[in-house]
Amino acid sequence: MEVDIELLENIASSINQLYIDIDNLKSKYSQSSICSKLSNVSQYGIGPFINNINQEFDEVVTAIKSLNTFLKNFCEDFNTLQGNLLKDSNSFSPLLKNMFNNALYLGGSADKMNIDKLNDTINQMFTLDSRFASMNTTGKFKVGSAVNQERLKQFVNSDTGKLFFKYGEMYGIDPILLIAMASQESGLDHEANSPGGSQYNNAAVGICQLEKPATSNTTFHAYNYETRSNEEQHLTMEGALDIEQNIKMGAMHFQEGLEKSKGNIPILIQSYNYGSYGMDKVLNSYASSTGQTVDQVKENYSDTGWINTVKDFHNNPSKYISGWRESTYGDANYVSNVLRYFPGDKTYYNYDGNKYVVDINTSQVLYKIPIDQINE
Repeated sequence: MEVDIELLENIASSINQLYIDIDNLKSKYSQSSICSKLSNVSQYGIGPFINNINQEFDEVVTAIKSLNTFLKNFCEDFNTLQGNLLKDSNSFSPLLKNMFNNALYLGGSADKMNIDKLNDTINQMFTLDSRFASMNTTGKFKVGSAVNQERLKQFVNSDTGKLFFKYGEMYGIDPILLIAMASQESGLDHEANSPGGSQYNNAAVGICQLEKPATSNTTFHAYNYETRSNEEQHLTMEGALDIEQNIKMGAMHFQEGLEKSKGNIPILIQSYNYGSYGMDKVLNSYASSTGQTVDQVKENYSDTGWINTVKDFHNNPSKYISGWRESTYGDANYVSNVLRYFPGDKTYYNYDGNKYVVDINTSQVLYKIPIDQINE
């Protein structure tokens, strides 16, 4: 990658100067500074104080205009490097990556052209080859440790693989994450996991293992990003047996979990296995034991201590569900079991009006783009 070192140094210098300018403003117009000026009112009267405040307000406006001009110029310089730097950002140190991401937000929010450019560049990060190149199986979830690259390439290009892309994009979910989930659920074998199949368990059906469609009263709800409308679909055995409908409802179910988990990827994945009821039990128990609310647990992506509660629930289900007759509950290692089939170190999803790119190991948000400003 060829980079204009002088331009990069100018950008770094500009960032540093911005921090200095902001610190100066914060210092100059801090609460203690205003309080100090207020203390002079009783001595000199209100008139001089008002004049002083008006003068300083004008200075603040001038400073903000100056910063705005700087940001505009900064974004123009940064955009000349943005594409190449984004492709190489995996090798950045955490500090540089953080500065880079912040700069992307500045550049990406400057105008519509920059947002489209950023979105196009991000899309390049999610080609299969790019995912394979960024694989790192040493993290806590051993992400990608069971990926067979040739098999995955063949599946993605198959008719069934294309259905995962169709409904993943329709409902704002990374199709490869859906495929990883289905790999764990059914080994991507729809027929073997349907009634009459060699792996049918008399409960879950098909490639996405939809639970008890013959007796369930489940209705899936999801937002369709193509039609920009809310949809619902009732789970039936007929629908579950149809592979396309099975994948569609699996994607809708995943989006429901994404909304409820507030974008927390590990909680989203575990919820698919434990169900909404079981996961609520886990999160309520963990939140109570740590002095947090459930929302705080969901929003703290770095906190995965709830996984220990998942394991306790698995080993002692009657402790959480009165009258539970089985000796265990669900898959205590479901998050790792799904992510071992996921190639790469990032995933993406649509949530709360934005397209998010997140670190698959930490759920840390790397990039965020307003959906209504993409390809309008």
